[in-house]
Amino acid sequence: MPQDLPLPPPLLGAVEPLRDAVLIADPDGTVVYHNPAFVDRYGYDLATLNAAGGLLALFPEPDVSARIRSALRHDATFTQETNLCTHDGQILPTRVSTRFLPEDDALPRGGIVCTLVDLSDQHRTREQLRLQAQIIAQIEEAVLAVDTQGLITFFNRGAEALYQAHAAEMLGQPVDVLLAQRHVHDGPPSFLAQALEAGIAAEGEDLIVLDDGRRCEVSIKVKPLREKGIPIGTLAILREITEKKRQEARIRHRIQVETALAEASRLLVSSGEVDFDRVLGVVGHAVGAESVYLVTIPPDHQPLLESSATDQGMSLTVWHRDGHTTDDWWPISLDTRDPEEWLREHARLRGHRLDSPEPSALAVPVLSHEDMLYGYLGFEYGDRPREELDEDIRVLNLLGDLLATYFERNFAEQALRESEERYRTFISTTTEAVWRLELTRPLVTDQPPEQQAAHLYEYSIFGECNQVMARLLQADDPADVVHRPLAQLLPRLDRGLIDAFIREGYTLHNHDYTAVHPESSPKHYVINAVGTVHQGRLIRIWGSCIEVTERVELERRMVAALEDQQQRIGRDLHDGVGQLLTGIRMLSANLAERHFREGDDGYEQAHKVSRFANEASQRVREIYRGLTPAQLYYEGLSAALEEIAYNTNALPNLSCAFVHDGNTDVWEREAKLHLYRIAQEAVNNALKHARAQSVVITLRTQNDHVLLQIEDDGRGFEQQERRGKSLGLDSMQYRARAIGANLTIHSSPGEGTVIRCLVPITPALTTPDQPGP
Repeated sequence: MPQDLPLPPPLLGAVEPLRDAVLIADPDGTVVYHNPAFVDRYGYDLATLNAAGGLLALFPEPDVSARIRSALRHDATFTQETNLCTHDGQILPTRVSTRFLPEDDALPRGGIVCTLVDLSDQHRTREQLRLQAQIIAQIEEAVLAVDTQGLITFFNRGAEALYQAHAAEMLGQPVDVLLAQRHVHDGPPSFLAQALEAGIAAEGEDLIVLDDGRRCEVSIKVKPLREKGIPIGTLAILREITEKKRQEARIRHRIQVETALAEASRLLVSSGEVDFDRVLGVVGHAVGAESVYLVTIPPDHQPLLESSATDQGMSLTVWHRDGHTTDDWWPISLDTRDPEEWLREHARLRGHRLDSPEPSALAVPVLSHEDMLYGYLGFEYGDRPREELDEDIRVLNLLGDLLATYFERNFAEQALRESEERYRTFISTTTEAVWRLELTRPLVTDQPPEQQAAHLYEYSIFGECNQVMARLLQADDPADVVHRPLAQLLPRLDRGLIDAFIREGYTLHNHDYTAVHPESSPKHYVINAVGTVHQGRLIRIWGSCIEVTERVELERRMVAALEDQQQRIGRDLHDGVGQLLTGIRMLSANLAERHFREGDDGYEQAHKVSRFANEASQRVREIYRGLTPAQLYYEGLSAALEEIAYNTNALPNLSCAFVHDGNTDVWEREAKLHLYRIAQEAVNNALKHARAQSVVITLRTQNDHVLLQIEDDGRGFEQQERRGKSLGLDSMQYRARAIGANLTIHSSPGEGTVIRCLVPITPALTTPDQPGP
């Protein structure tokens, strides 16, 4: 501002702080004053602006420039919105106002004062409002505005769709007419009417009636409209929530029935007798049924067509919402394959007519997974929305499944109790020792057999046993045995028994076991056992055993008697028949020489008799050696086995080998005799029945046992079919038991046969004794 411009101080103090730009120009358009707001807003100082052309340089639009010139020359006053160019080239929307200034000392020729108001913020606000109005007009929510006189001033497309009316018809109309026609109210005004009357911000819900009579629920938000703090009307936003309400109702219904099903499930799995009336009531309340029926059928009384319920052994449980109870079953004959029919018939006979002309009824059979029919379950109720009926069908099926599971479990538990009772009765009365071992640390079954055997022996405890087993373990009561370690109760247990159990796949079937105690005679047992393997781990073993010492002793005596008889027969053949045959041979030869010449028929016949007698004598000696193997009395078992292999190998089309470790031998007379007979029987079976081409006899030491094994490549046989039917196989078992050995036979058709006999090593077994007679 020029220093010589004499503005009155009051005027200068009023203009300087203004936010709007103020300019003073003379009639030539030269700017003689501007306030600080002009520099801040438009970027010109006084010299720069006048150099650019003065006041007219700010107005690029011709019509505005013309009006400014007119105002400078003719003392005109005007106000107009235009665009001003700032010093940096921006165009700002501006409201221009001019006023004439008379001549004075500061302006000898007069001038004008020009006020510039920047409209940028207002234009932005106006554009935002315009866009908002377009958006509001297009949104799905119904938006309407009402002025302070209660007239509708805005009605968007959402409002048109909701109220089924056009905006052109509604604008300017009283809102009370709309409220009276569409908003349902019984007594007090509707929520929207109350909110518009109060003129405050509020949220609520209303019920609107449509042209076709349908009703829809809406949520409402009401907000007062103010301009510069003065109320100018009310804005209401309405959103249809009918489907939302239905969804919420469905969710509430779902939560209610799921809670009821959970409670019913809890009641069905709880201990004690189940209160079916309470179970049915919990679900009946949840689904809104008038009545819930449950017909139960015992498993041994499956329904028949054209038979009454009482004839079928059925029973009925009925829950009624009104508390009415049913005291007995109705005597009607129905096709029970139509559960809804018997529901309707029951409702008719019992007088439970519902409000609807044809009461709704749903029913399902209560079936197990194996299609065992346990009964029927049904709902009766009045008119209901179809979607809830669909939900109730699901609930009915789920409750039917729960009841089927309950009945199935109940009958299974009853069967289990009966089975346990039979089991307890059996183990308390049986003469066999029954036991169960639990492994405190489960056995991993893919370990080496040696580790498995050590683990099983160390971590097995008795979980159960009967009185017979307790006595075998020298205990007075089974309670004295339970929870005690196997290793503590049976410290001398033969590890070969555990090895056999593992080798046979955690089973033992009629396994012969001999318990040797230094202070008493051996005890013989037959053991059966089976292990429970879960996820590759052995967790328990069930088993039984019976003492067969008397039977084994009887078998031993029988076998000994048989051996004595064989030896007697052998001696009789050797001493009697053999000598007679020798005499016949010698007499025939003498007869030929003394009474016939060489070449005569008599001569040849007499020598033929001599040859036959000699062959018969040789055969008798062979039979004698078979019945009474002399080498067994003077040598160990290995020599006798080697002779069997030698003699067998001499037969045509047959190979027989004896495999010996060079150290193992059996000298105890009874043991080597029985083992010899086992090998002899096995080789004979391979020749006569299996048609084997190769036989291998093995004698060696295995751990603390002597192993005799005979293996052939013959036809093999099915062991189950031959069990108890083969005298030769049975005699092998008798002989093995007689000496406390364990004999196993492995064979299958086309796979040959392997016979293994394990004899516990004792000093007497392997120590050479004095030769027998």
